Amino acid sequence: YRARERYQGGCQTLLAADPARQQLVQRVHRHGENQGPDHQRQERRKYPVAQRRQGENKPGADQDVQKLRRLASLGVEPGDRVALLLGNSPHFVIGYLATIGLGAVAVPLNPTSPAPELESELAVVGAKVIIVDKVSAVNWAHVDPALLPTIETVINTESTEGTVGFDDLVTSSDPLALVEVDTSHLAVLMFTSGTAGAPRAAMLTHGNLMANLDQSLSAEGHIDRDDVIFGVLPLFHIFGLNIVMTTGLAV
Repeated sequence: YRARERYQGGCQTLLAADPARQQLVQRVHRHGENQGPDHQRQERRKYPVAQRRQGENKPGADQDVQKLRRLASLGVEPGDRVALLLGNSPHFVIGYLATIGLGAVAVPLNPTSPAPELESELAVVGAKVIIVDKVSAVNWAHVDPALLPTIETVINTESTEGTVGFDDLVTSSDPLALVEVDTSHLAVLMFTSGTAGAPRAAMLTHGNLMANLDQSLSAEGHIDRDDVIFGVLPLFHIFGLNIVMTTGLAV
């Protein structure tokens, strides 16, 4: 407490001795009052991240996203966990936006993770649905279903016995409206890298993701719709997910 008092006192002394710096602080303060959080939060409150990411000029992708919201027909409801065991592909993009657009929680996972790691992470989040592709299906085949009683449906980008075909689900469903959620609604459970211990599922809300997106798009010289992004980072990493993919879709 005393250290904080000394720090605040030193800041006040510094500002008093430098009028230019004091004016700058005042301008920043006024900008904060005008730009947020009150009226911005009110404007955004009802709009999930999926709507910000679809854009206005991508009707084809928008239709696919809306169709895959037929996840609701599989019993997926707001708050349910949908694991994305997918590589960088259109399947990931559509599956992710469809999940959070439904109000469910996306759980991006490394598609090359071994079975024991998948069993541990999926058990932690309590996934209800998992989407796999050709690569991840190899390790998924070695997962013990008895250890994951919460998983009710497996969606596969390759039609196989005992799974729901990804493309079949997309083409056989009618468009659904976006589910309105608050900015505090949980959107993603993103596992940390584990460099300082066992990986943990970090909780990211729609507000968290939108703030990160707004920050990226507020930088001078940020990308626009005429730019091409060469994204090599995995989308199951937060930078690949919310900067590379999301920023590209948002502009």
